[in-house]
Amino acid sequence: MKHCTNLSCLNSNPQPVANFQKSKDSKDKLTKTCKTCIKATEKNTYGHMIQRCYNKSNPNYKNWGAKGVRIFSDWIGIDGYKKWFDYVSKLPHFGKKGRTLDRFPDPSGDYMIDNLRWATGEEQAHNHRRKL
Repeated sequence: MKHCTNLSCLNSNPQPVANFQKSKDSKDKLTKTCKTCIKATEKNTYGHMIQRCYNKSNPNYKNWGAKGVRIFSDWIGIDGYKKWFDYVSKLPHFGKKGRTLDRFPDPSGDYMIDNLRWATGEEQAHNHRRKL
């Protein structure tokens, strides 16, 4: 049985190869990351999203929450993470190295269904909020 090649693997029970997602790392080597590691990474993405939008003490709040950016109400509270994960895990490029969550096509809009994608840094650089 092969093991996850993610150096920060949080999975203490090695997953069978069928549960691995293949991706290329920054040196273009093929890596295999188990679903547990992918979920841990996405849980961080979810937590950072919540903090940016609702925690006034978060240093990034001024660029998100203070500007009125909100999160789809079904993705907050009990079962919020599960519902969010169920949605974002079905979007193209989910779990691919070098992709992060992006509000698209409306970069000024909320974190909502039909306004999210997994994008590269280059794609996000072209997706700026309109200045008023």
